[in-house]
Parts: sequence; C-alpha cells; structure tokens
Amino acid sequence: MIDTDKYEGHTEGPWVIRTDKVAGATRMMTFFIRHYTDTECGISKLICSMQGIHEYNADAELIADAPLLLAEVKRLRDVLRDVKSDIDSYLNGGWNGDEGWEAISSIIGALGIQTDMDLMMEESE
Repeated sequence: MIDTDKYEGHTEGPWVIRTDKVAGATRMMTFFIRHYTDTECGISKLICSMQGIHEYNADAELIADAPLLLAEVKRLRDVLRDVKSDIDSYLNGGWNGDEGWEAISSIIGALGIQTDMDLMMEESE
C-alpha cells in the first residue's frame, strides 16, 4: 500500500507540461513540468524536467497528473472506508431491505460506477 503521508506538503496542482525543442534535434523535446503560482506574470515553480521523443511524452503526462492521481487515491480510500462501514453494518443486522439497497446504490455511485439500473432510469426520464 502507498504511504500517502509522505507526500504531505507537496506542491499543489495543477501541474502543467511545457516543451522546448532540444538544440539540433528534430524529434527530441525537453519537457518542463511546472506549477504556475501567478499566471498573469508567468511566475512558476519547476517540478521537474526531462528529455524525450515528443511523440512519446506519456511519462511527462503521468508526472504532471501526479496531484490528480494522489487526490483520487485519497478519495477512493475514503469511499472504501465508507464501504467497510456499510458492510460491517449489514453483517451486524443493521439494514432493512430499503436501507440495504440505498447503501449499495450509494457505494456504487461513490465509486463512479454506472449500473444498468442507472441507464434504465436515464432512459425513462
């Protein structure tokens, strides 16, 4: 499991990719991942830089999305804590029929999963 506590104090997103051609190379680029603190004046903090072939900048995209990925990991951990709580409640006999289905629907929605029932409800509206 990833220890997300070690990222406390990181530079908040969004991080932005900027590129420059490498001198004398037609396909090589330098990727600069920056956090812009003042967009009007162009003041930024350099997060990292790397060189690569411009068609294959997936590494730069992954690095630039690091704050978003961290936020999603934390969000999903919160959802899983809620799921565990709901399951514990169910196992201890804390659900009646309607409460159970509402809890399951809430769990599925929090995970961002669309069910066939959701699609049927949208179609009927």
